[in-house]
Amino acid sequence: MSLDAIDAVNWSAIPNPTWHRCDDPERVAHALRLLTVSTTANETGDAAALLAGSGFICGHAAMVFPAAYAATPILLNLVEHGQRPRIKDAALGLLSNALNYFPTAGYNRVDTPYGTDVPLCCAIARYIRGRRSALLAQDFTGPPELSAGIRADSAAVSSGER
Repeated sequence: MSLDAIDAVNWSAIPNPTWHRCDDPERVAHALRLLTVSTTANETGDAAALLAGSGFICGHAAMVFPAAYAATPILLNLVEHGQRPRIKDAALGLLSNALNYFPTAGYNRVDTPYGTDVPLCCAIARYIRGRRSALLAQDFTGPPELSAGIRADSAAVSSGER
């Protein structure tokens, strides 16, 4: 399922804000494939490190790239349906980082089905809020404001307020 979702994205149409080959969105697709099929701790770690150091996020610079928007639903699928706990943990960590990092100037907005020119962080957060039950089941510990929002939204839905 996740491999089909990865293949369905036109990664070459996503901008690369740094123009470095290592930040090419196609590398994000490659790393997502590696993460999806990883069977050992080393394979999972290598795939997560590739995502954390290339066109998804840049950990040492605390940057999030436009490809993170396209990768978010794939990572959420891995959280919900991943075959191994370490894959789920890696996906959760990457999603948390994407919310905590800063977009590159001039590349901080994306087009979504619900609007154009949406702030990147808001677009990613909307995907995450849409999958709140899966994240709560995995004990998502993203940014406190988002974690609290997910828990509050879930409580409101459970009580019939939403």
